[in-house]
Amino acid sequence: MKLIQQGATAEVADAVQADPTLAASRDSQGVSALIWSIYCGQPLVRDFLLARLDTDSIALDVFEAAAVGDQAQLKALLEADCGLAHAFSGDGWTALHQHEPRQVAV
Repeated sequence: MKLIQQGATAEVADAVQADPTLAASRDSQGVSALIWSIYCGQPLVRDFLLARLDTDSIALDVFEAAAVGDQAQLKALLEADCGLAHAFSGDGWTALHQHEPRQVAV
C-alpha cells in the first residue's frame, strides 16, 4: 500500500508481477489495493490493478465496482444481494461514496 501511496507505479507493477496475489490484496481494514489507488489519486496504478484483476478473473466487489464505475458488475452484485446497497466498507463508506468524481465540461 505504501508503494501505491507514493505513486511508485513501476514498483507496484514489479511487485505484482513477482507476486500476483498483491493485485487483490487488502489492508488491515479490508480496503483493497484498487481502492487505495483511487484514494491516493493514482490512475496509472488503478488502471494496472484493474487490468491485472481482469486477467486473473478476480471480480470486483461492490465498493470497487462503484469506485471505478463498473455499472455491469455493480448491477450484478446488487441484483444478487440488494443488501449490498446498505453495506459499509472496512473503512466505513457505502458503495455510493466510492465513485470517482467525473469532470464535466461546462
